[in-house]
This record gives sequence, structure tokens and C-alpha cells, in this order.
Amino acid sequence: MVFLANFLLMLRDYSQFKKYNTRVGDMLRSLDDQSDEHFLAAHPTENSDLLLKIRQAISDFFEVPSTKIHRDAHLIDDLNVHKLQPSFQFSVVNTVISSQPDKQNSFFFCMDDINTIDEFAQAIANIPAKIDNNA
Repeated sequence: MVFLANFLLMLRDYSQFKKYNTRVGDMLRSLDDQSDEHFLAAHPTENSDLLLKIRQAISDFFEVPSTKIHRDAHLIDDLNVHKLQPSFQFSVVNTVISSQPDKQNSFFFCMDDINTIDEFAQAIANIPAKIDNNA
């Protein structure tokens, strides 16, 4: 009975994930394309490489071209990240952090109070750098 209940809960969670992921992906595909230059020009920043990596990771998560991810996308209202949070956080945050050579292998990351791509980039930038124990 426990196995069956666990299996049914897993199916329910997967169907909800797929529903929201598909809905957001369809919405993103309907948007106009936005070049990397226009994406970065929306709010000038020093973290342009990080922002482009976040953009690519988000586009991979929703299986859409990166040109469909706009800088002003609201993570909660537009992308439903709160409903996709465990998988979004694991996929996107892990991808971006692993691309940052100066970041720790283990870290704490919380999506609370992160609503925009800029806030997301700032939170990742604030993860402490690796500590070299060999020094």
C-alpha cells in the first residue's frame, strides 16, 4: 500500500510539473525574440556573463530558445517558479553554479524573496567563493 501511495503521489506531482512547465513554455514561445544585446541593455550590470548563463539555463529548463527569455520576466508571476521550485532550483541553480569556477561545491540557496532574473543573478553572485584549503 505504501508503494502504491508513493507511486500515485509521484504521478500526481509529475503531471502537475508537466502541466506548469508546458504552460510556461507555450507562453514563452509566443513572445518576440530578444537578442542578448537587448537582454543585457535592459538593465546595465557587471554580471553580464552570469545573466546570460542564467538565461540559457532557464531556456533549457523550459525547452525554449534563449531568445524567448526576457530580462523583465517575473519568476513567480510569469514563469510560475514557485510551482516548479524544487526542480527549477535543482536544474537552473545547479547548472549556473557549476559553470562558476570560483563558487563552492556545497552551498545554501533559497529562492524566497527572489522575483526577478536580476535578483536571481545577485543571489548567485553572493554565494561565497571556494575556500582554498591548500594555501
